[in-house]
Amino acid sequence: STSSKVQIHDFTITGSVTAGDTSAAVCGYATYTDFYNIVDSATVSGSKAYHGGICGFAYYYENFDSCFNHGTVQGTYNVGGIVGYHYYYSNMAHCGNTANITGTSYNVGGLAGYFYTGVTGTTYKIDTCFNTGSILGDYQTGGLVGYAYYAKFYGCENRGAVSGSYHVGGIAGHHYYYGAMENCRNYGDVTGTSYNVGGLAGYEYYQYNNSVPTCRIYRCENYGDVSGTYSVGGLLGYTYSNVKTLSCTNYGDVSATSATSSGGAGGLVGYNYYY
Repeated sequence: STSSKVQIHDFTITGSVTAGDTSAAVCGYATYTDFYNIVDSATVSGSKAYHGGICGFAYYYENFDSCFNHGTVQGTYNVGGIVGYHYYYSNMAHCGNTANITGTSYNVGGLAGYFYTGVTGTTYKIDTCFNTGSILGDYQTGGLVGYAYYAKFYGCENRGAVSGSYHVGGIAGHHYYYGAMENCRNYGDVTGTSYNVGGLAGYEYYQYNNSVPTCRIYRCENYGDVSGTYSVGGLLGYTYSNVKTLSCTNYGDVSATSATSSGGAGGLVGYNYYY
């Protein structure tokens, strides 16, 4: 039960960790665990998947509070500065990454490669977190999270350059189902070699609910330059219906090399599809 969770806290980590799969400076695999007040400067390198600065693979009811990663993290997919892959019911608050994060495949982010906060109606969120490191991946690459599922971002910031192929964003590469971004800012340049590239999110996906907007982007700003082939936007590259933006601003330059009627370029949104 959640009343018998493991507590891992008040650590400073240095050195290096090298593994094929599922590795981190603190804990490779965790379940029902709270991590807080941890500073990691160790390097983490893996040849396969699930690599993070604090935790590689977190399954069920993890919380991360005041955790900071300063060591580089490298892997193939599901690679993040704090956690490589997290599944179900989790909060992350007051956490940050300053190191370069590199993945050769999908789901790569400054905080998390893949982060699933919990189903709609829950209060799980990513709150007051930041990234300043450079983030390099293939598809679904984000300044904070590569693939953010049900994720709600509040008061978060990215200042690192973000590079990938498609679904690339300053905050999230792929932001999926009932998500939110409020009072978030991106200052890093966002570069995609393909489509769906945005200053905040590359691909913003809805869940249809009687025409009520279920993805909210409120009071957010982008200052970085955004470039890709098509579906490139200063805020959002591609939105798939029921996404509401309110009081948002883009200050960055937007460039698209292959924009067409089926995937354009815009100062705010590259391509808005309503279903």
